[in-house]
Amino acid sequence: TASCIFVLLEVSGCTAPAWAMRAYRSAMDLGLGGRFGLFARMTTTRDEIVIRELHELPESIASSSGVVATPAGDGRFWIELALPYKPGPLDRAPPTLICHMPRLDWQFWFASLQWARGSPPAWFFEFLKLLRERRGEVVHLVSHRGQSEAQRFALSRTPLDVRVTLEAYEFSDSSSDFDQLGSEWEVGRLWRRRHVRTLNSARKRSPFGR
Repeated sequence: TASCIFVLLEVSGCTAPAWAMRAYRSAMDLGLGGRFGLFARMTTTRDEIVIRELHELPESIASSSGVVATPAGDGRFWIELALPYKPGPLDRAPPTLICHMPRLDWQFWFASLQWARGSPPAWFFEFLKLLRERRGEVVHLVSHRGQSEAQRFALSRTPLDVRVTLEAYEFSDSSSDFDQLGSEWEVGRLWRRRHVRTLNSARKRSPFGR
């Protein structure tokens, strides 16, 4: 019990009492306990990868594109591509999963953790390259029934440019004073997010050809 208390306090960022630390070390020395599993340590923030593509939209689609399209001038828009089981647009409710493991969405979580500590994994750059080339098997992983017309249109065209960012997500709280959040926060009905960093397109492994 004492060693469990030590582990719980440690992963919570608290200082454990000396007696709990001694109990933990004794249990470890005797081989009576240890940390197990992928999630011995959990994060306290939610960093998500957001992919936006630059497209020219027909006026009929642009007028109803909502929060997924940001004007970029000259009839062009940055379209946010949302994976089926990631937060994505700030007004979209989280989906419900039953007997299904969304592998790409799951791997995006690990990619965001790695990027937050340094740079995204190598497979992520290859994914971006194939997505920009509109490889059918890759587009299929990103397409889903809940997408807006602007997102469906974007996936049927080759993008003019791509922007990839890491953004910190939190659930929106209607009782919060939004003025105190700061201008860096983008606030929606269900989520709020702020920019953390942008993928440097000048990297040698960049899929952008620059």
